[in-house]
Amino acid sequence: LHANVDTVYESEIEKSRSVVIIGLSELNSSSAIERANYDFQNVNSSLNHLDVECVPTAVYRMGKVNSSSTRPRLIKIVFPASRYQKMAVRRAPRLRSFDPKGVFLRPSLSLEERLQYREARLAKKSCL
Repeated sequence: LHANVDTVYESEIEKSRSVVIIGLSELNSSSAIERANYDFQNVNSSLNHLDVECVPTAVYRMGKVNSSSTRPRLIKIVFPASRYQKMAVRRAPRLRSFDPKGVFLRPSLSLEERLQYREARLAKKSCL
């Protein structure tokens, strides 16, 4: 039971330091190292655009490589501290002027949180 509590606590801490980037293109290479370096450079470029001055602890694509998919996989970024995550999320609207277009950033959320977030967004739209 104690180990379970620690695992949940650690995952909550990591989630508070994590964001997800949607829309960054994937390198079509058979080398995993080349793909990882390409992703790291693109992530650093987008963080530079947001004026988030830190080097991420981890950068990785989520999901399996799917050559038939037209959409790039999501990229998860783990920051060294939660303040960088908050800063990136707060400055995410600046990505509208980022090239390439269509890049979005959101906090790392569980499925339930994503559904609640979506419902709140749709309710807000219907009120306008």
